Amino acid sequence: MAVLVELNFNCCFNRFPSSSGCIYVNGYNVFTQTNQARRSIGLCPQENIYFNELTVGQHLRLFALLKDFSSENVNKEVNYVLEMLALKDKKNVLASSLSGGMKRKLALGIALIGDTETLILDEPVREGRGLTFEEMFLTFFGLYRPLAWTLKPGASSGTC
Repeated sequence: MAVLVELNFNCCFNRFPSSSGCIYVNGYNVFTQTNQARRSIGLCPQENIYFNELTVGQHLRLFALLKDFSSENVNKEVNYVLEMLALKDKKNVLASSLSGGMKRKLALGIALIGDTETLILDEPVREGRGLTFEEMFLTFFGLYRPLAWTLKPGASSGTC
């Protein structure tokens, strides 16, 4: 997996223009297919980000819809992620009342929801809270659809 510096990372999301070449994320050209590229990526930030007034299920539904996940399949996807992360019993619990570890699981669920093809994790396993290494391993290699990051070099002429 490539380590990207901040400027390259911002180019990947079409926040800054590239000086030459093309950037592909999951087969999508980030300059001409920006929305598709962004929808295919899930980000689990270092800090938990949640809305106090929403339940776990409402969070997953909201983020699936924000990623333009098919509305007729949202409930099925929400239940799939809840089951995968062992959060089914927390579906109707307010995020603000979750323990630190459960909030990390919710953050991971938000990143995974909506057919995520590439998952970017910023310290998902931390001492004293969050998921254990074993939980992460089982989630990514045992239960979830394959995830991959592919960067293909573009044409040196600067055209895509």
